[in-house]
Amino acid sequence: MFAKSKWFILCLALVFAFVFTACEDLYTEQSVSADAEEPTITTQPTDAAYIIGGTAPVLTVAASVRGKGTLSYQWYKATSAQYRAGGGDAVGSGASYTVNLGKGAWQVYVKVTNTIGSGKPASVKSDLVRVTVSGQNDAEFPVITADLQAAIGYPWPVSGAQPLAVITAPLSSGTLSYQWYSSTGFSNEGGSAVEGATQATYTPAIAEKDKFYYFYVVITNNDPSKSGDKSNSVTSSPAGVKAVESGSTITVSSTKNQYVRGFGVMAPFWSNAPQDRASDYETMFNPKRLGYNLLRVMVPVDADGGATDMRIIMKKALNNELSGAKDRRHYYEIVKLVNKYDGYVLASPWSPPASWKTNNSVNGAGAGAAAVLKKEYWRSYAAYLKEYCAIMSENGAPVYAISIQNEPNFPADYDGCEWTGPEMRDFFKQVGRFTDGVKGWGGGKETPVVKTMFGESANSPTDSNYGLNDPEAGNYIDLYARHIYGSPQVTVSTAVQAQGKEIWMTEYNVNSQNEITYPMDSTYNFMWKFINTIDLVIRLNKENGFIWWYGVRFYSQVGDGQYGTVLGTILPRGWALSHYAKYANETRQVELAFAGTDANGAALSTGKDGAFNDTSYKIDSTAVRATAFMSEDGNSLSLVMFTPTSDTGSGGRNMGNVRIDFPAGFTAKKVEAMRTKEGSYGQADVDTLLLSGGTGAYVNLPAAQILSVRFTR
Repeated sequence: MFAKSKWFILCLALVFAFVFTACEDLYTEQSVSADAEEPTITTQPTDAAYIIGGTAPVLTVAASVRGKGTLSYQWYKATSAQYRAGGGDAVGSGASYTVNLGKGAWQVYVKVTNTIGSGKPASVKSDLVRVTVSGQNDAEFPVITADLQAAIGYPWPVSGAQPLAVITAPLSSGTLSYQWYSSTGFSNEGGSAVEGATQATYTPAIAEKDKFYYFYVVITNNDPSKSGDKSNSVTSSPAGVKAVESGSTITVSSTKNQYVRGFGVMAPFWSNAPQDRASDYETMFNPKRLGYNLLRVMVPVDADGGATDMRIIMKKALNNELSGAKDRRHYYEIVKLVNKYDGYVLASPWSPPASWKTNNSVNGAGAGAAAVLKKEYWRSYAAYLKEYCAIMSENGAPVYAISIQNEPNFPADYDGCEWTGPEMRDFFKQVGRFTDGVKGWGGGKETPVVKTMFGESANSPTDSNYGLNDPEAGNYIDLYARHIYGSPQVTVSTAVQAQGKEIWMTEYNVNSQNEITYPMDSTYNFMWKFINTIDLVIRLNKENGFIWWYGVRFYSQVGDGQYGTVLGTILPRGWALSHYAKYANETRQVELAFAGTDANGAALSTGKDGAFNDTSYKIDSTAVRATAFMSEDGNSLSLVMFTPTSDTGSGGRNMGNVRIDFPAGFTAKKVEAMRTKEGSYGQADVDTLLLSGGTGAYVNLPAAQILSVRFTR
């Protein structure tokens, strides 16, 4: 816990309690979210060809939801424009659709809808697929195997541009012909034929920069040998083409750095901490909402009764005997929820039982006498933590990892216990991997054992060296951790990762530190210091995970109802963390280089105090930031980019159009993007343009915005 100054104690004391009515049930799956969860399509329909007189093809889709709900299916025949708008002509229902269309080339998709009780339903669209219907003796329909991209960028001025093209499968008979069309919008119907554009490829004439031009091609198979229809045609998807002038380029390399496990928050337990609800964690960890995947929970301790039996302690905790007026009965439920969404739960103890410590109190040495776990109780403490892991598993809420101590090097005047680096090393040498025999859970699957973590150091990470440098102790330590209060720079990440292990930043908090200005902490401009800390941990320190302090608080991700926030409402900082969670979870950070100017022509330097990717470890820097991430299988490349301002909104830099060049050998066919700007948070973005050929892209990056993009092969 980070209460290093009086202002935070005051802050915690001001949190109010919520009174729950007897009828309120926080612990059932349905009560976690009144609205339906968006379905996930696990198997997409595929293109199909039907020759009349044969067996009609059956298009199928498979979809699921993690929670409750009833799925329904509606199939549509649609143009590309109708598909984009979610419309079309209904042609069938059910998870399978037997094609019942007349002769022609059609486009078909299915909308899958989840409904639950009286809540708001949620829908998702499948891919748009082609279905051709022909007679026995008709010309064969061309089959498009690689279509036009939806949005394509060319460098301005256009010179030597790669032409537009679609790829078709070989024909058994007949000859292909082509006619390209231009249209006034994103549509592949009703366009005007482009004179002379009758080849397989077409280089568009672009007269103006920053203006969309739309094109598609009709491909016809002409086959005089057939006695029926001697020609049949298919139409490509439309492509929006724009010529872009950019003053800068981000070049992504194939050099991989650390594995990025994920991003998340901590759940409180103390009586003076905010009242949270299971629904808040649904908001934060549902991949269709904010998409976090790391949760830190507090291991309860009996401060008043002095129990040393973990089963008694957990019974008291779940009976709300250890959390004052706050309702914490959802302790198991939030862990289950995170596990349901394939996340990872870390359990952190603040203090061993008081009777095992030298000061006979759960408080740390900041409250008076030295607070150290007596060595004769080391094995008892190991068994105590193992029992906690077993209890969590027995209650359907297994954890991924457990640490031995929160901030062992900080003498807290609240729950705490001091350990030196050598003491933690020797503890592991004595007790080994104390969770052996208790299986864990993380990433959506069971793990052979709950992982054990070295003490989560306050500030300086050097205590970790004692575990790293001792082969015997290191054999039992699976994870390392530290916090970045006062000492943000870390030097041990690569040393940890060289041993095949991870180091997580498991706690940090920054706010205005003044009750008068607390209402500012939930505002948009106060988001930038927060997101700069994520950049510091991941890009500069190259650590494997980022966990913020309380997830529910007026200075955090979800409002707690204080200082102008609305209980349960996502705050700007919540959206900022979501950008990383959705675009960098379970990836590897990769290197990038920058060259060029901002939108005003000012050259940008890099490095310490640079205007791009500053390396000075200043969380109030207004330098532009960009970090790239590659999926483990190499099939997707993501970037998180932002243009921060000061707390007053000054200093943001407009980058205008930025070109992104992909690593050699990486070509993308699909792009998805999310943009956050003041008043519009975490919205899908369609302004990213793939270069023709898919070797790069253009993005637009104004001041005071976050843009995350993912490119898929």
